[in-house]
Order: sequence, then C-alpha cells, then structure tokens
Amino acid sequence: FGLCPDSSLPVPERQVSIYDDEGFVARVDFAYTRWKVVIELDSRTFHLRSESFESDRAKRNRLVAAGWTVLEVTWDAVMRNPQRVLRLIERTLARCA
Repeated sequence: FGLCPDSSLPVPERQVSIYDDEGFVARVDFAYTRWKVVIELDSRTFHLRSESFESDRAKRNRLVAAGWTVLEVTWDAVMRNPQRVLRLIERTLARCA
C-alpha cells in the first residue's frame, strides 16, 4: 500500500471497480474486498472542484448503500502521519472482520 512497508496490514487491491444493482459505481483507489472496505485518497488538487465535490459524495453514498465502509484519507494525512492512518485502517478491518 506504500504507507509503511513493515506494516502487518494485508496489501489492499488498487484501482478496484465496484458495481451495485444499478451497475458501475466507481473505481476506487484501494479496497479490501474481503471486508468491503474502501480507502479513497483525496487531495485538494483533484477533489475540491465543484463537479468533483458533488460526484465524490454521490459515489460514496452509493458505496455505503451497497454495504461498503468508505475511509476518506487525505494525501496530507498519509504524508504527515502515516501511523495514524494505519491505525485507522487496522481498527476498521478489525471491526469488519
């Protein structure tokens, strides 16, 4: 995943396409499909424009409605405090196991 090479976390799948009853929902940054956990990395560059802001919310709502847990992680958080991000992922996977 790149956060911490010596992490005990399983490696998530990258760029996973997810579907629901209506069809294609999204291609997400990372997913633990076994636990139905999605990790989206958000940056100001790509996610603060008006159209992105609206479409991101619609996508995440459909993912949640389809039974997925969505973790929204900023690029800044990954760079500044990767251990906190890892703990968040670990707690989420433990809850979903």
